[in-house]
Amino acid sequence: MAGVFASWQPEYAAAGIATFPVNGKKPAVKHYLRAGHKASRQFANRFPDADAFGFACEGAGIAVLDIDSPSDNLLADAINEFGPSPIIIRSGSGNHQVWYRRTGQGRRIRQQSDRPIDILGRGYVVAPPSVGTKGSYQFL
Repeated sequence: MAGVFASWQPEYAAAGIATFPVNGKKPAVKHYLRAGHKASRQFANRFPDADAFGFACEGAGIAVLDIDSPSDNLLADAINEFGPSPIIIRSGSGNHQVWYRRTGQGRRIRQQSDRPIDILGRGYVVAPPSVGTKGSYQFL
């Protein structure tokens, strides 16, 4: 039976998102931020048992509001501030991500020091339904 990455790589590819395998939260391949769809297919063949994967935010055209808290109240406040999205993720540790169309966002870590929220328009994120060390990522 194929791992999560090999099973889901075609689904993400159909949505226009090139993916790559990760170990824990670390990419398992080099040049992952530049990987296109052909490389993504090749990675799925080379890492058939990988249970975690990610994608490059910039390449996928996705900006991620990364909320390093399991608080549903903080999630609701962030959505009120940044706007609604049809894609909300719960990470393996129970924290949240909200995905938006990328419109030039960079990578801003702890923009507001009093709130555990990062804006990821560059770099990469682990994607659902990856299995991490603390649990599975899931679409809400």
